[in-house]
Amino acid sequence: MEAPGLYGHFSVKERLIQQIWEKGDFMTDDLRTIDGEALNINDSGKWNLAEEGPDFKGARISIDGQTIEGDVEIHFEEKDWTRHGHDQDPAYARVILHVVLYPTKEKKRVFFPDRKQQPHTLVLLPYLFKSLEEYAEEDALEKLAGISPQSTIPDHFPQNLEECKDWARKRWIQKCKHAENRLNSANWENACHQWFLEVLGYRRNRTPMARIAQLFPVKVWRAGLNEEEVYTSQKDWKLRGCRPANHPMKRLQQYGQLSKTFSG
Repeated sequence: MEAPGLYGHFSVKERLIQQIWEKGDFMTDDLRTIDGEALNINDSGKWNLAEEGPDFKGARISIDGQTIEGDVEIHFEEKDWTRHGHDQDPAYARVILHVVLYPTKEKKRVFFPDRKQQPHTLVLLPYLFKSLEEYAEEDALEKLAGISPQSTIPDHFPQNLEECKDWARKRWIQKCKHAENRLNSANWENACHQWFLEVLGYRRNRTPMARIAQLFPVKVWRAGLNEEEVYTSQKDWKLRGCRPANHPMKRLQQYGQLSKTFSG
């Protein structure tokens, strides 16, 4: 679908929203369904890339403290549920959560006419770290580098020097545009704070570092905080195969020391 951006409309695929959900690349604290229920994501489910049916299977969530298990379906708008015929498809009978990007305009929501307990709905847009355009640009950068959510190994390499230069030029232009967009949406200090922490997380732990940048702003770091509490605020660190010097706890401690140095 087409979405408004800083430089005009741009194309967004539903797969990008699925990727955001799969990575947990959004604010997960104090999530609320459109009915105001407290939502906690215990397990986002397994991304269904191989067969028909819901986008994520075997998810586990808590609604107002009550844990339920089932599937998750993702759309741009809530009306896509019936538009795609899911209300008549038994493959979607186990869906417990409908994740949509944009708020619904409909007052009456019926997913399954013959089912008393309907799936809960989460509007994702208010919980995104960045603008949708920034997510799309980052996804384009990864594709340009041959990186997919399933693999960190490039699918191809430049065949010659000219192709290498062209690849580098395109990536540089994308990075500059991404940087300009962030600076337009945040002041210089906050933008640097977000970038710094994301870089310290490298690619594997960039998402939890991005959440930390939102939860703990610059002024909190300058005042002094407990880096261990900051670290334990996130539960999805990827530590397997991580070198000791690159451990996110070590990086947070280093950032804390740097913040105190510049606070004086």
